[in-house]
Amino acid sequence: MCLLQESRAPKFAKLNLHMPFRICLCFFFLSLLCASAVAQVKVGLDVLLEQGDQALQSKRLGLITNATGVDRTGEPNYKRLLQAGFRIEALFCARTWLSDK
Repeated sequence: MCLLQESRAPKFAKLNLHMPFRICLCFFFLSLLCASAVAQVKVGLDVLLEQGDQALQSKRLGLITNATGVDRTGEPNYKRLLQAGFRIEALFCARTWLSDK
């Protein structure tokens, strides 16, 4: 009976060693499949500037923003809106953030 237990132990140990390898291999192939289907993420500011909403350009706008309000290149949103011809009448933000710009 002692020999039977010894013969089973290596099979279970061998099975447990191969399981992490199989999981890693599956993740590797999934990453290869997903690498070709990478989508570009656009923030709302980029979409607004690309579509060029004429109804908003004729209005007086108020913008609530902070330091994270940037486009995909890192330029502040109020500068991009002004460059695109939008009329920003009121800018609400942290005083320290605006003084740094």
